[in-house]
Amino acid sequence: MLFKMAFRNLRKNKRRTWITLFSIGFGLLLAMTFTGIGDSGYTKMINGAARLGSGHLSIVPSGYIETPALDKTIQDTEEKIALLKKYDHIDACVVRIQGQAMVATPRDSGGATFVALDPGTETSDTAYFLEYIKEGKLFDRDDTFGIVIGRTMSDRLKVGIGEKIVYTTTDKHGEITSGLARVSGIFESGSKEVDGYFIILPLNRMRDLLGYNNDEATLLAIFLDDHHRSEHLKNRLQSEMNDSSCEVTTWRETMPDMASFVALDSSMNYLFQIIIFLLIAAGILNTILMSVLERTRELGIMLAIGMSPVRVVGLIMAEAFWLGILGIVSGIIITAPLYYYLHIFGIDFSGLIHEDTDVAGVVFDSIIYNDLRLESFLFIITGAFIITLLSGIYPAWKAGRLAPVESIKTI
Repeated sequence: MLFKMAFRNLRKNKRRTWITLFSIGFGLLLAMTFTGIGDSGYTKMINGAARLGSGHLSIVPSGYIETPALDKTIQDTEEKIALLKKYDHIDACVVRIQGQAMVATPRDSGGATFVALDPGTETSDTAYFLEYIKEGKLFDRDDTFGIVIGRTMSDRLKVGIGEKIVYTTTDKHGEITSGLARVSGIFESGSKEVDGYFIILPLNRMRDLLGYNNDEATLLAIFLDDHHRSEHLKNRLQSEMNDSSCEVTTWRETMPDMASFVALDSSMNYLFQIIIFLLIAAGILNTILMSVLERTRELGIMLAIGMSPVRVVGLIMAEAFWLGILGIVSGIIITAPLYYYLHIFGIDFSGLIHEDTDVAGVVFDSIIYNDLRLESFLFIITGAFIITLLSGIYPAWKAGRLAPVESIKTI
């Protein structure tokens, strides 16, 4: 009965009700749009950073994250990969050797970070560099002398496809060792950090050079269908693997710069949402309070003929309930066309984003998409509904405290 009365009361002043519903809907439009853009952007950046080498999850030697070194290795990589294939939500798992090296040609030299991988198991979904090879190609399994370098390094060393590069590093026992390679491919990601310092080398060649056995590496890079599952899977893998010589780490630990950026940017997004919700709450409070003040005489008569203050409070809260429900519906209706366009087509901001704008080596995507996660959507609409109900508490309390005689005298 109270809900029917509350719905009829909202229809008495349709203009005010429509304005309130529009304000709620517009607030939800802003919240869902900016949160969806954030969800999409963070996912692309995290996935790109994971493909640089470490994956969403990594199995590394104990203590490797604090002090990475080539003498710290994991054993039985094939056995571990076979175990990982049994888990859901793991898309791929690849063996990697990562370390530091010096690269040199007769013309110049410099430092580099190398990633040694097996070309037979890698795709552009696991190796960031493969997506951006502009000249040549990735070496195959039979090519133990291939190397893929970035455009910036190619220009600095003044080498092209087929030319020689000497790289020097330390082996498993701390001895200096060198290898000779021919450039098989040149990639150009747009990040000077990546294009100037990363090189890709054959896994088996590096195992021989570093003194590793055929089932040894510095890490296993694990790629998930959703990076949000990384923490849960980390705990599960760590407990079930039962190997004290290695540990499981998430992308937050292996890529602290990326994790810090995502945390800071998402915090700003949450602050923006709080401001939006506070503005919505102020509008709803004003609407309900004005409604109570305009109906002081009506509410006084209802109290005088026997309606209890508790039911009056319930009536006002029911109005807040309807405003919350109808506001959420209006927000979804208003947001749907914009969400569809941004989700399918996106907006190109290439004219505003500099080509060298990157975080942890991953260049910002100039096309902005909206890919709102279900959890974010539920959080936003639940928050809007709760705030609407909270906004009705003070007007409801004020209505419940009306004195019938004085209220009836009100004109």
